[in-house]
Amino acid sequence: MVAVRLSVWLAEVDLLITVKLEQYKGMVSGSIPKEFWSPLPLKLNVSGGIEAVMSELHYLRKGASDVAQLEYFAREFDTYIDKAAGN
Repeated sequence: MVAVRLSVWLAEVDLLITVKLEQYKGMVSGSIPKEFWSPLPLKLNVSGGIEAVMSELHYLRKGASDVAQLEYFAREFDTYIDKAAGN
């Protein structure tokens, strides 16, 4: 069950990174005008879900720290975007 819930969360993170990368490319290339850059379109804003299984990650043993680290980096990325935007 832990793996199933994590797979949903990981699929969301994967999709968000793919979408945000395309948005970033559009911003850099100029195909997305600046007036559409706000509010902070590059933030991942992962809906959550990992909190529900954090206490059970030990069942995954070897991969548990990798998942926790990915969750940390996703949050850190959004914090970085906030700081870059002056929020």
